[in-house]
Amino acid sequence: MLLDYNLGDMTGHDVAVAIRNMRKTSKIPFIVLSAIGADPMLVRGFTKFPNCRGTLAKTHSTKEIIKAIRLALPARPK
Repeated sequence: MLLDYNLGDMTGHDVAVAIRNMRKTSKIPFIVLSAIGADPMLVRGFTKFPNCRGTLAKTHSTKEIIKAIRLALPARPK
């Protein structure tokens, strides 16, 4: 899942907490994709979520974002 940080009524951190606290969603991997994705405080804030696979700034190229998504997905058995 790609998760923005600024969502209006809540933050991406609020969503990450909700994802972690629900049994059916707690293992869904996500990447934070935000205008402030390179902010060290944001990066540190999401390190406590084991299913967070990284944080990216929206300025990254589509190619870089797709690469991060592929790395975040679980390996498929061959």
